[in-house]
Amino acid sequence: MTEQSRATQQAIIDNSAVILDGRAEIEEKVAEHKSLLKHELELAGESALYSSKKQEAENLARQVDAEQKVIADLQGAVQTKWDEKNAMILNSANDGEVRQKAELYTRKKTELDEMQEKAVVYQKAKTEHAAAVFRHDEITRKFDTEKQSADEQKRVLEKKVEILSESGCVDIDHAHCKFLQDATSAKEELAALDGIYADIASRRETELAKTSLEVDEKLSVMNEVEFDAEALSNLQKECATLLPYVSQLEDIKQREGKIALLEADIKHLQSNILEAEIRLAEAKAEGMTAEKERDRYAKAFEEHVKVLSSITTLEPWLEKEKQLPVAEERNLTAKNRVLELTEELKDIDTDIAEKQAEADKELLAMSGMEELTGIVAKMNAEVEDLNALVKEKQMEIGALQQKADQSARLKKEITSLQERQLGYSDEAFDYETLKAAFSQSGVPHQIIRSIIPQLTATSNTILGQMTGGKMGVEFRLERLQKSGKEKVSLDIFIEEYGKSVLPYLSKSGGEKVKSSLSVILALAEIKSSSAGIQLGMLFIDSWMGMEYRHTVTHWRPSRADIAILRLWQLPMIRP
Repeated sequence: MTEQSRATQQAIIDNSAVILDGRAEIEEKVAEHKSLLKHELELAGESALYSSKKQEAENLARQVDAEQKVIADLQGAVQTKWDEKNAMILNSANDGEVRQKAELYTRKKTELDEMQEKAVVYQKAKTEHAAAVFRHDEITRKFDTEKQSADEQKRVLEKKVEILSESGCVDIDHAHCKFLQDATSAKEELAALDGIYADIASRRETELAKTSLEVDEKLSVMNEVEFDAEALSNLQKECATLLPYVSQLEDIKQREGKIALLEADIKHLQSNILEAEIRLAEAKAEGMTAEKERDRYAKAFEEHVKVLSSITTLEPWLEKEKQLPVAEERNLTAKNRVLELTEELKDIDTDIAEKQAEADKELLAMSGMEELTGIVAKMNAEVEDLNALVKEKQMEIGALQQKADQSARLKKEITSLQERQLGYSDEAFDYETLKAAFSQSGVPHQIIRSIIPQLTATSNTILGQMTGGKMGVEFRLERLQKSGKEKVSLDIFIEEYGKSVLPYLSKSGGEKVKSSLSVILALAEIKSSSAGIQLGMLFIDSWMGMEYRHTVTHWRPSRADIAILRLWQLPMIRP
């Protein structure tokens, strides 16, 4: 170890000697480095100005490019806007005609609305006039019926009175035979018929005078409306012809708005172009100034770069200068250490000789220790076996503990799953309850079943009024299948006087539409009654002139107590 240390110290001496031998060159390079640092300080200011002006010139050049690109983009956008504006102007050649047509449509639409209001008033007056005429005709028929009844009674009485002239009885006034008494009574009744005829004529004249006055008043009201169906039709046709010009006028307004926006955009873009051109001119002027100043400091910058490169090249010599004192100290220290290690080697050789003599004596004493060493080795082997067995048992205990933990965790999961199962069972029961409630035998069916009697009664009342009591409607909620089981359904059957009850689909078109209309009106009546709506009058428009191909399509209230039911020629509804 001491020999190795002495060799190490000798290597240190040799290395430090190499550094110390180059002292003159190191000092020369360090002096040159100091001179260059001084010159670099002199050039640093002008070099910094060069870098600053170069960066400024580059930034201004990029700004010039950016402004030129902005101007080009803005000019392209202006051209695009001009093209769009010119295209819109070309499309506005017929705007004058469109405006005239749209204005004409507005006037005609106002006239049409007024005429339609007159049509409603006229229809109401017409209906009232028809009702007055109907009442007048009813009264006429009533008195005609009374007169016919009196005429029939008169003929019967005249026949009875003829018996008196044909009987040949001498004292007819005091006759006691039964048939002559009857004839005598008939003679008296025949004499009283003149008064009945006079009463009928008097009442007929009075009541017909009232109804005629009412008919004339209703006719006068109807004529005062000054409704012209042909004018209404012509206005509708004109409005239908002029209606497209309204949308075209809207397009014109939108186009004019777009043109105004385009003009505003063009002005804004032109303003932006002017601002960009000003910024471009300023950037170019500033760029030229920055380039001139940059070129003025370019030579100083190049010289500064060379000086910095030389300084970088000489920096290792500064480290070598710092190593000179260290090398001197290490050289001196290493030489002193070599002398010390030489003395230590001599002392070590003496100690080795003494230790060798002692070692020879110890060898003799160690020969009896080999047997004890074998016993200790055997005991160590047994201890290792026991340690291995303990580790094995500890591993088994750990595995069992892990299984116990896993079993506890599984029990918790089973409990959680059972709770979830109970929750799902309750939810499934709720769904089954809802399923049963909304099935064919559930709440909807019960609602339908509860309203069927009222619907049947109302429908039959309406249908009876429409057909003079000859037709009726029956709703059946169960259908007997071929297997003999009853199935929940909703079938409609039509009853007709003198005929068997037949399904709805087997009846003719006219019978279907009457029954369908009665059911629809019944539903409307039930719904309005349940909602608290009271309708005072119902008008049915376009009923018998449409070949029975009708369905209800529109309810429109004309007044608070009147509803107008419009029927259009559409496919027959099916239940």
